[in-house]
Amino acid sequence: MCKDDPYLISGTECLVNILGITDIEELERAEREKTDITSNRIQKQTPPYGLDTMTYIHQTLFCPLYAWAGKVRTVGIWKGNTMFCVPERIEAEASKQFGALNRDFAEKEVFWDITKAADRLAFHYGELNILHPFREGNGRTQRILFEFIADDIGYAIHWPDDRDQWIAANISAYETDHRLLTNIFLDILAPK
Repeated sequence: MCKDDPYLISGTECLVNILGITDIEELERAEREKTDITSNRIQKQTPPYGLDTMTYIHQTLFCPLYAWAGKVRTVGIWKGNTMFCVPERIEAEASKQFGALNRDFAEKEVFWDITKAADRLAFHYGELNILHPFREGNGRTQRILFEFIADDIGYAIHWPDDRDQWIAANISAYETDHRLLTNIFLDILAPK
């Protein structure tokens, strides 16, 4: 994260929040509690999808916690050795990525077998994950978006419990190998 991150309480690693929480673990608990409630307020979105879809989901999920909920981040972020899209390129890259995604999933009347669905969902999940358009809450936002996309092509997603496997698959996709994500999607998709 950047040295002068305006999203952090000065001198800490805790995000500035509406609740005035200064302890990271307490904030994480509050996030889980609040997003369990706010996730039920999200209305189903339909194609074409775009950055505006993600900002709606993010805003709805995190508005009780963060004043910047639903706003594209203004600082660079990374996890470990994974650097996400620079803020200046988020909108342009989102336009490109969502354009490809919307074209790929446009033909709803075409029967999507589970292998093709897993392959295309994994590819687009990996590509969109690199955007990480928000300072926090990107994973939860993107999972909800992909539930909508899967629903559009006749599938439900049951997200994996194995966090380490999920992270490893996302890192592999970041390095342009989507096979691990595809295998996970094969396991977590169910026809509706």
